[in-house]
Amino acid sequence: MAASREVAESCLDLLAIEIVHHLIANEAAHEPAGAKFEAIGFSVGQRLAERLSTTRPPFTDTLDVMKFVCKEFWYELYRKQVDNLRTNHRGVYVLQDNRVRWLSRIAPPAGDRSASGSCDPSTIAPIYAHFPCGLIRGCLATFGIDAVVSAELSSQPACQFTIKIPLLPATAATTGQRAPSQVPPQAPPQGRIMQPSPQ
Repeated sequence: MAASREVAESCLDLLAIEIVHHLIANEAAHEPAGAKFEAIGFSVGQRLAERLSTTRPPFTDTLDVMKFVCKEFWYELYRKQVDNLRTNHRGVYVLQDNRVRWLSRIAPPAGDRSASGSCDPSTIAPIYAHFPCGLIRGCLATFGIDAVVSAELSSQPACQFTIKIPLLPATAATTGQRAPSQVPPQAPPQGRIMQPSPQ
């Protein structure tokens, strides 16, 4: 009988909390905590996508890759599929997850208190949102798709991920989609996190 290679979700939640606390405590001006957490997510996303795609046939287009991200990849991470996928068929995809697990269990660092003594998790939520952005970018990079991923935190724990894939001139004119290339990009661009403006 093969040994199970699973880890309890609570262990991963606690690990994410400790990583964010460590990154905030050791944050440098030249490399913010969010960028470091996204780089970790990128590496994890690449490795997980490679492991999940070893037995499946190659993808034919970008939309197939995005469906893979929304169904199989997301399920492996969060034990649920993405709630909604939208596209304009011109290289922009929007993934909506109404309950991102790590955004629902945010714990502020021990020394991060406001004047009233209470914690405001919304100030560190963007750092947590960098990890899934990196996961998505890493997964797409495995299939040779260079993308910019941004997250919009409108109402936590819901999060909307916008994925922008540059169109190739030849395929953009004919199909409006970008076919995955064979070689993954060397250094994909960092994503950005958007929060609603205070009212």
